[in-house]
Amino acid sequence: MVTVVEGVRNVVSDDIFITVGAPGTFTETVPTPFTDKEAMLLSLAGADGLHVHKTTWEDLRDIVKVAHRNGLVVDAYIAHPSDLHLFGIPAETPKEVALIAKEMQEIGVDMIGLTTGMSYEGVAAGEIALPVQERLKALVNSVTTPTLAEGGINIKNFKAFIGTGVNILVVGTAIDDMAREAVRFAVKRFLPDFENLKTPIILPLADSTAFSKNL
Repeated sequence: MVTVVEGVRNVVSDDIFITVGAPGTFTETVPTPFTDKEAMLLSLAGADGLHVHKTTWEDLRDIVKVAHRNGLVVDAYIAHPSDLHLFGIPAETPKEVALIAKEMQEIGVDMIGLTTGMSYEGVAAGEIALPVQERLKALVNSVTTPTLAEGGINIKNFKAFIGTGVNILVVGTAIDDMAREAVRFAVKRFLPDFENLKTPIILPLADSTAFSKNL
């Protein structure tokens, strides 16, 4: 991870903010410690912050302290207890969202996010489900720190977040999909019949093996 951060920082300007989801910043099946050593190495490599998906207050408080000691900010998240995968401190109702957001701000979380659940919840294209809207409103109205939304945000629905008050949209899978299609399009221009090729194609990507499996 340190090598990746160094590589990105070397090719982008200083005004580009790099936040890192590193081993130990999530709630893993097998607990993985995130110590001052890892934090310092990431900071020296050029990272600005940690992308944190801890599900307990004890873990979240610990990682905030480690991050701040090493010059890193923290974005952490509030989840719904019924989410298929829990990626934050659980809060069932909008009232609980507000209370947890305030507590996060108190313990020093620098950016507070909401996992929308939209990755797993069927909603009409270009819309945000009403329960998610209510949870977002509770979040943005309860804290003064920057706020984020993450989960299932894509080119079809991102505009629906305009007017919600959320400061930052975290987009992951949608950009991965767009990049994959862009590379596929480029390769097909060189090899129009590559879908039927029997010989593996090796591409100069950071994860070329993973991509070749998707061809």
